[in-house]
Amino acid sequence: MKKNQIKGALYGFAVGDALGCTTEFMTESQVRKAYGTHRNIIGGGYLHWNKGDVTDDTDLMLCVGRAYMKGKEKFLDECVKEFSDWFSTNPRDVGGCCADVMNSCNGKTPLEWKEYSVFKQRMQHRSDHGNGSLMRALVPALCRNYDAAIDQGKLTHNNELCSREIMTYTAGINIIAYESILPVAWDKEPDPTGHVSDTLKCAIYALDKYNSFEDTLVHVVNRGGDADTIGAITGSLAGVKYGYNSIPERWINALHRETKEELDELAEYIYNHEGNIYE
Repeated sequence: MKKNQIKGALYGFAVGDALGCTTEFMTESQVRKAYGTHRNIIGGGYLHWNKGDVTDDTDLMLCVGRAYMKGKEKFLDECVKEFSDWFSTNPRDVGGCCADVMNSCNGKTPLEWKEYSVFKQRMQHRSDHGNGSLMRALVPALCRNYDAAIDQGKLTHNNELCSREIMTYTAGINIIAYESILPVAWDKEPDPTGHVSDTLKCAIYALDKYNSFEDTLVHVVNRGGDADTIGAITGSLAGVKYGYNSIPERWINALHRETKEELDELAEYIYNHEGNIYE
């Protein structure tokens, strides 16, 4: 994969997150009334973000990235350490499913995290089909490491559907990168819910409908709903399709310096290790 695509995916994810946090949980009509067309990173939103802030989506994607750079033998152990350390900072934004597992499994092994996820779902008589596992999968997906992408997801969302959507996301990133085509498209645009399948479908629908990075991302965040996560997933796929150079400079400049430094480090690592699965 070209470095421009890798860097595009990482930065696309972060700017999609930062752009979407403003309109998260709003309706499309509320977004239109408040902003006309929302197309600048300004912060705000229901959690009162500062301009350039990223949410738990980017935070946890970076946690997995740091863990991935430690190598195969340490990957899941490092994931749970990264998640626990992050959760101990009392983050402003964390999904309910992830919060439950991270709170209950602090200090436990990756296997115990996975077992707790299964137990939790059985006790609530439903599966956890939120976005929490998908939004973390970008780094192993860029490295074509399906096993790692799915394994990190099972730490909090240990069910067949979430694993399948992570597999589709990983395949989609690489099909777009190497074949320049979309893996699938939908005639009808799904609602921008927090359901993992809807999120992926919203992203691919927008990629099929629009012809630039900016137009694709502006469309999805202006629909409201789970706009930060849908923006992040869409931004990563659009970043692979169009490349880093296609991302509006004003969006990149809006991100905090520390975020950009970590994205640059990850891009360099992935470019040098992509396809090797693990060292």
